[in-house]
Amino acid sequence: MQSISRREFLSYASLAGAVAGQLNQPNIAQAASPISGPKTRVGLHQGRPHFFIDGQPFSQPVFETYVPSTKYFQQFADAGTKVFGFSVNLGPGFGPEVWRGPDNFDFTKFDEVAHRILDVQPAALLMPRIYVTTPSWWVDGHSNECQRFFDGTTKYSDGVGHGRDQKAFPSLASVQWREETAQALQQLISHTLTSDYRDHIFGYVITGLMSEEWYHWSIHTGQLSDYSVHAVKAFQQWLRNKYESSEALQESWNQKDLSFEAVTIPSPEVRQQGRDRTFRNPRSEMSVIDWYLFYNDLVPDTMEVFLRAAKNASGGTKVVGAFYCYMFEFGGDPEYGHNALSRLLRSPNLDFVAVTASYFDRHLGRGADYARSPITSVARHGKLWYHDNDTVSFRYDEINKSRTDREVVERYRKELGVTESPQESIWQYQRSAGFVLGQGIYQSFFDLHGGYFDDPQLMKEVERLNRALERSANHDTSSVAEILVISDEVSCSYATFESPFLQQSLQPAQVQFTKIGAPHDSILVDDLGDADLDRYKFVIFLNCFHLSAKQRQQIERDVLRKGRTVLWCYATGLFENNNESINRLRSLTRFHLASHPARGRVQALLELSDEARSLFEVANSQSPPMNESPVGHPHIWLDLLAVEDPTAIPLGRLAGNKDVAFAMKALDDWTSVYTLNPVLPASILAGLARRAGVHLYSDRNDTLYASRQYLTINADGKGVRDISFPRPVTLIDPFTDELISRRTKQIHRPMLDKETWIVRLSEE
Repeated sequence: MQSISRREFLSYASLAGAVAGQLNQPNIAQAASPISGPKTRVGLHQGRPHFFIDGQPFSQPVFETYVPSTKYFQQFADAGTKVFGFSVNLGPGFGPEVWRGPDNFDFTKFDEVAHRILDVQPAALLMPRIYVTTPSWWVDGHSNECQRFFDGTTKYSDGVGHGRDQKAFPSLASVQWREETAQALQQLISHTLTSDYRDHIFGYVITGLMSEEWYHWSIHTGQLSDYSVHAVKAFQQWLRNKYESSEALQESWNQKDLSFEAVTIPSPEVRQQGRDRTFRNPRSEMSVIDWYLFYNDLVPDTMEVFLRAAKNASGGTKVVGAFYCYMFEFGGDPEYGHNALSRLLRSPNLDFVAVTASYFDRHLGRGADYARSPITSVARHGKLWYHDNDTVSFRYDEINKSRTDREVVERYRKELGVTESPQESIWQYQRSAGFVLGQGIYQSFFDLHGGYFDDPQLMKEVERLNRALERSANHDTSSVAEILVISDEVSCSYATFESPFLQQSLQPAQVQFTKIGAPHDSILVDDLGDADLDRYKFVIFLNCFHLSAKQRQQIERDVLRKGRTVLWCYATGLFENNNESINRLRSLTRFHLASHPARGRVQALLELSDEARSLFEVANSQSPPMNESPVGHPHIWLDLLAVEDPTAIPLGRLAGNKDVAFAMKALDDWTSVYTLNPVLPASILAGLARRAGVHLYSDRNDTLYASRQYLTINADGKGVRDISFPRPVTLIDPFTDELISRRTKQIHRPMLDKETWIVRLSEE
């Protein structure tokens, strides 16, 4: 088969029609009559996607909660909140269950919550969060439509948790489940649009699968899915679309006489084999790689059925969104199904993606808010990133004091970034707002367990942020990034099962990027051909182990030029379809790289050379010292690819030996840098960025966000910040509109440890 990119493949190989010519074609009705209430949509405004209400941009946060108390709704109404979200389910879930039986719906409790909001704020707009779960009566009556495990059973074992114990779930490839569930969803939406609150509907968040977030039920259970006849047929059709001929399939899978009809799903043993390796062998394991590509496409293809049902039921007059975009958060693990953003972004029925804050590195100061997936790609496709901000507050301990599962409470205390005082909680809220203003995205206030905002100081800050974020619609939050991070979804399927290498490289790198001292954009390699590369001076290839011939040509033609510095994180371009070649890697990076398979996996810690310390020297003595050694994320183990190139400048060697694992080479019109460890400290990334000509706003190890008209810093340590701007700007307080400084290129600002400072920039 000719080498093609994922985007090219998706352009003609959609899963639509994957089972009996109709997997993605359930009977979904259009709205029968005109829809009343506001018309909402997502469109471009001030250089970024925005919500619009009846033609006017809208940027004030939604309030959401799993605990729909009148008290909490009243607090947010008093703070000026206009849009409220609350949960409802078709089957069991986080709110009222409405689908009681065939043609039997009970909306009573759902309506009660809607009225509760309108009682405290009669002008409120509503955005129901609809969990597409399947009632037990449907599952019990349709066992042949359920997902199956390799042994033919359908129910999960006791103890797997997350609502799965002794339960069966429909196969995502079941046409009957898709059609009947889509019709039930339309019944619910039609009810909202004919109810007495029909004039208050803002839009819908369509949620599903694990934790509402559209990832496969089988994750981390040891019971891999889906081996149902529905999944087998869908996989076979997906392969027909990809390969077109049995000869191409046979060549790719290295199996003679194989037909599409004979294809089966790789067994759990085959999926899990080789866990002591970094990558799968595509010559013998392409069937597994293809399975995971299909298994990930299956999720957004399923989502599209329900997104289309929601759009049709609302006559296209209401915004529709869904949770997705967790590739970094899930460490690229294809078992989750979140490695198909390219597929989802092609949906004409998706207006926004809802993405929670990461559950790693949330702490003030040393942590950050950051994207769980390539955020810039979402905007480039005209979709809005909805930062579903479930940050908790200093009230965490009080709210959870009566819980007996103390181990879980302590674990979530760490993951949720609990703050210790009202002031710290306020700085946390401000940091999240700075992330939103720096990325030009949207956010909600999501009260996860109920009561985290229940404090006068916190609600006063919510009121201030509501006003500031509402006014931000008048200002330009477009990107000024000169750093571009490129990552890939297909490459994740080339790693071995539950790859610790991917988990320890994709997510931990994100917090380091926020601390470089300059903003960065983040895209999928699939979008490289559409990217405006002119302003990027420093380009980082994070996990692009697989590149098609066309993608390689795009990189050679468009990236490796104009004096750029390009950082290759490990094995960029090692694979092309079912081929593996270190020569392609050498050709692309311009380094002579050597493989040492006999040594097995090595810990990718780096000891910096004298040349590196000199190169990365920074003027500010308060910055992290460059003589710390070794550097790099300590939990990354991988097969050694060392630089054996006398023309390269060695920047770092593998800790404990002489192998060059971090090197730089100046070429005619660009600079090539290779690192074995994909997670370099922010101070080293800042040194490379500075050398590439990137403007650094700050040389401290702080969390920093910047867009055209906003700058935010969250301080990691007490002290004066020397903040510089690429051109003279006027600094304005975004909360009061008071002038801070006029036409300046630098400001010195004392900051407390963990303090957040947001400033609006104007060139007037």
